[in-house]
Amino acid sequence: MNENIYSGALNWSQGVNLLGSAKTVKIGVFKQYKNREMNARVLGFVNKSEDYTEFNRLLQLPQDQLFAEENIAKDKFFIDDITNPTNSFEGIGDLNGGYGMLSGNVSEKLKATVGLRVENYIEKLKTGSISGVDNNVNNSYTDLLPSLNLTYELNPKTNLRFSFSNTVARAQFRELAAFSFYDFVTGNVKIGNPNLKRTRISNLDLRYEFYPSLGKLFSVSAFYKNLTDPIESNIIAGSTSASKSMSFTNAPKAYIMGGEVEIRHDLGIFNQDSEILKSLTFSANASLIKSEVNFEGTESLLENKRSLYGQSPYLLNTGLQYSSKGGWESSIFFNRIGRRIDIVGFGNYVNGEFKDEYATIYEAPRSMLDFQLAKKIIANKAELKFNAGNILNSKVVFYQDIDKSGKYNIDSDQLINSVKYGRNFSLSFSYKF
Repeated sequence: MNENIYSGALNWSQGVNLLGSAKTVKIGVFKQYKNREMNARVLGFVNKSEDYTEFNRLLQLPQDQLFAEENIAKDKFFIDDITNPTNSFEGIGDLNGGYGMLSGNVSEKLKATVGLRVENYIEKLKTGSISGVDNNVNNSYTDLLPSLNLTYELNPKTNLRFSFSNTVARAQFRELAAFSFYDFVTGNVKIGNPNLKRTRISNLDLRYEFYPSLGKLFSVSAFYKNLTDPIESNIIAGSTSASKSMSFTNAPKAYIMGGEVEIRHDLGIFNQDSEILKSLTFSANASLIKSEVNFEGTESLLENKRSLYGQSPYLLNTGLQYSSKGGWESSIFFNRIGRRIDIVGFGNYVNGEFKDEYATIYEAPRSMLDFQLAKKIIANKAELKFNAGNILNSKVVFYQDIDKSGKYNIDSDQLINSVKYGRNFSLSFSYKF
């Protein structure tokens, strides 16, 4: 694979007096051009024997005998180049845009930022075809993306924030290219979909913030996202457990809504006379999330009104950080994600109830723990840093929820794959001249 990305931007900011108060005007233009060339050479076993009887005999052998040494020969099975025209592609992503923004105080306690971003994105992808099917992509999208942020100061330590914005999420080249490759970890053949569209998202957020003092925070927020044409990863209809192919598709619409609580405070709250406790800062944020995808009114074989692909129902992050006047710094972070869809299965509705033909594959909840220790040395010009990642080395489990219990049951569910990515450790040294 060969990829080149070129980007540039020009921004201008100016203070102005508008409606009797100081405001800031910002405008800018930007461009990003990306070109990717992907070429794969595929090797596989072939049988080019002209003896039909022998050819048929070999194919009927048991799996443990099929590739025995005596069956490997130029007139039997042998490895050959089986690359086809769709095993390569050239993709271009050309993004051009501009924005304008105005920010400042509307009143003594209300601050507003309003803006508009205009983006034109041209995506082109050229690849080979099989049986005359045109798999090339040539799309051009122009999007108007407004945004509004309001901050109201309830008192010197408390804010109420509201924001609205429109954003987009674009398909990656590998999701667009009708390029098939075998994933040795999952056992799936992955194939792109040249008919994918970009996802349009409307975002609403409401947030209450309380700052007891410098570096301390307590906040509660609620959010809602409306998605048009969200991209999902799905098993292609007709796949079986022995031969699975997956691709990508656009759901007509979906939504995500939820709430989040965040806290950050030093532990000196328990003993103001303890320098050690005052040097320790605890942080945490927790989110509860509901998502739903909607295929209603379509002829899709995917389940309607289920969780959105890749979206967990909860997220939890906690951390403890230590900083001393002697140059020592340390942190430990824990996070956990809830169950989420890894690949959407397919089936049919029978009397209003969805029946799986190939059940959806889930990723079971898992936890991660990371640690870092650093020390400033050589008159604070250098730093020695030790990192330990994925300390728990939790197993990542992918499974089909056969008993519909909402959790992994080793006795009744179908295990697809389990992976341990391993712990990682690093020691680094940096020096500032």
